[in-house]
Formats: sequence, structure tokens, C-alpha cells
Amino acid sequence: MKMLHTVTTEGTFVDLLHRAVNGDRILLCAEPFRSWDIHAEGVVIDRDGKFLINGETLICEWGGREVDWNSHPQGVVIRDGKKFLLNGVTVLYEGLFEFSACSPLGLFIEQPAGKFLREDGTTFYEGELANDDEWLPHVQGVVIAHEDMLLLNGEQVLYWGEYEEWESHPNGVVIELDGKLLFNGTTVIYKGDCSGGWRSHPSGGVVIYDGDNLTLVVYKG
Repeated sequence: MKMLHTVTTEGTFVDLLHRAVNGDRILLCAEPFRSWDIHAEGVVIDRDGKFLINGETLICEWGGREVDWNSHPQGVVIRDGKKFLLNGVTVLYEGLFEFSACSPLGLFIEQPAGKFLREDGTTFYEGELANDDEWLPHVQGVVIAHEDMLLLNGEQVLYWGEYEEWESHPNGVVIELDGKLLFNGTTVIYKGDCSGGWRSHPSGGVVIYDGDNLTLVVYKG
């Protein structure tokens, strides 16, 4: 793994992140893959049914067909029908759901009738969402996108205004607007082409997908 700054430095993800400053870029993966997700130690990629941290460390395998999956603090969660399987083995949840998402805190499920559950079965939010509303888990509950507002637990305004895409962030939200990724709509984390896709990272930065490259742009506040 390499950090791209004024010089190229090699090391583990934890070591590079510790040494990095805002704006540094850590190349996490530079090879073909089928799909990807963020992970506390970088990213996870699906390469023909093999789930690998940063394209190197094998988590598990799941045949050769494409499946719905997400990163998880202990590996990956693979959806098989109504079952959500940790590393393809352990059932974390089985039953009806409207939407699911994972974060550094684990698996989160939206059940019918507006009940939101953690993987241990506890409720982290209750409330019906409007048809166009979206949500993502947050360390303090849930962020709900309602009209032009991003609301923590449906109440506290984290951002109010125009945006093209958005993601939950450990200390708020990240929005995409006019070729910039902005922390809480004010501080620029990244400026440039992000049309290939991007994700907010648990470390506070953002991961940019460009071709076969997945690069973390460091932001520590």
C-alpha cells in the first residue's frame, strides 16, 4: 500500500493513516474488481466471489455469482434471500426488510412500518419515512435525507441546502456539490472528478473510485 504526497511512502494502512495529514492520498487498491465497499482498514473488494481487504487479505468466498453484500467490522455481510450472513456463514438477521446498510457499528435494518434495528435486535430509530426519503446509519443513530435537509435522527439539521449525493460521516455528513466533496457542506475534503463513485470513510476522509484505483483522501478534521 502506498501514500501519495510529495513522495511515495509504503506501509500498512494503519501506519500510513497515522502519518498522513489532510489532503494526503493513500492508494488502497489498484487492480480489477467487481464491486467494493469501505472498511475500517481501507476497502473490501469482490473479485469473482472472493472478498478481500484492500485486494490482499481474504475474508471469505461466495461462489462466482454476484450477490448483494456490504462491508462489516468483522468481514462482510452477504444477503441470501431474506438472510444476512456474516462472512457467508453466521445469520445476523432473517426476515422482512425495506432497506439495509452497514457501518463501522455493524448491520442496520429498516423493517416495514418504520422500525429500524441494529443487528443485535435493538431499535435505533422508529418513524415512518416519506416516499422520497433516504437514510444511512450514523454513530449517533441515523441520518435521514428529507427534501433538501440531512437530519440526524430526523431532528437535528446537519446540512440544509443543495447537494448531488451525500454520505454519513462520523462527525456529520459529506455532500457532493459542483465537483467538490464537502464535510457538513462547508469544508472541502476533495476537489476533482468523482464521477466514478466515492464513499465516506470511517477515518473521516473519502475514498475515490477512478478506473481500477481506490484511493483514500485523508481528512482528520
